[in-house]
Amino acid sequence: MSAATLPFATRQRLARQLAGDDQPPAEPADLIVPADQIGLIASHWPGISEALWLRAGGSDAAHLTEAMQHAIPRLKLDFTPFRIIEIGAGCGYRSVALAHAFPGATIASVEPFPANARLHALNTLPWRRIIGLRTAITAHPTRFTAIADPATGIPALRPDPRGGIGSMSLSDLHRLLGWDHADLLLIDQRVCPDLDDPDITAGFAGTRLVALRRTGENTETIIRHDVPSAAHGHPRPVFDLGGPPMKMARHNIAPDAWAFFPIGDTGFRLHPNPHGQQPPRLVLHITLAGERQLETQLRVNHEAANPVRFRITVTCETGIIATGETILPANSQQMVKVDLPPINAPATVEFSTEMAHAQSNGFAWAEVLGSGIR
Repeated sequence: MSAATLPFATRQRLARQLAGDDQPPAEPADLIVPADQIGLIASHWPGISEALWLRAGGSDAAHLTEAMQHAIPRLKLDFTPFRIIEIGAGCGYRSVALAHAFPGATIASVEPFPANARLHALNTLPWRRIIGLRTAITAHPTRFTAIADPATGIPALRPDPRGGIGSMSLSDLHRLLGWDHADLLLIDQRVCPDLDDPDITAGFAGTRLVALRRTGENTETIIRHDVPSAAHGHPRPVFDLGGPPMKMARHNIAPDAWAFFPIGDTGFRLHPNPHGQQPPRLVLHITLAGERQLETQLRVNHEAANPVRFRITVTCETGIIATGETILPANSQQMVKVDLPPINAPATVEFSTEMAHAQSNGFAWAEVLGSGIR
């Protein structure tokens, strides 16, 4: 057999051996991408032979770690699923985690956003039991255009008769797969916007568990009361899969794609503006109850960056109740904890970044990771 006819995975492994780089990282933490790399990176997760691809300098590493470490435990499954549909699969990391956890299952991995298409294909194609589909799921055929949500920067779908993204119903998806139901449904409502339509919920019949990221206030009512009875009774719901979405407002943030984007579910990049402009600000809306502590990790994720000043300000209706400021040099990170007074009221947490000394802000990948109120 010639080298050209060897399976792709075998050729990839031989290439790593020839390069003297055949050992996967010993710990999941080693997935952190070196700060000076750009483009697509092949990473390796313990126990999984196939490479998992991500984009350096973005949120993919956080999504990968979240999916591989937490996706399955969060479901709390009391059965073994054999037919799984993931609607809104992103780059495919959760689909891979499901395929690895349930070797006998077939997974329909649905992801409509063109920006994720390449990584989704790279990550899912090596798995024969993952079926990739490029479509949204709606009650009735609809065309969409991909946009960035103005409040969060997260990709969203906008109806557009001339859009390049099509859709199909959940029933049509079942027929395409040759199924009469799925055991497990995982839904991101950005990709399935008609969740309250009976034509969608009718497709839940026979499903044992529906796990979703909630965007509407009436989601729980829909799942608990409007879903048709199935062989196992009403499906058990799991809400806010992947963590609750952030409610935020953005100010003075440049429109460039690299200026701001989410990292995981509670993090984001906030690139400093050029010298002389107002600092970019991201404001989170929260509710405080009792004596709490704000905990967040700050990072300058590039070795060629100049020092960046991070500011954190917590405000309620009576005024500023806590502030914090620190300066980080290139390729560094720091855990910051801000003690909050014992109040019971709505509040805002404002993050801002600016260059500490130099006017240049090239490569200043200023990032806020894992923000939370303890």
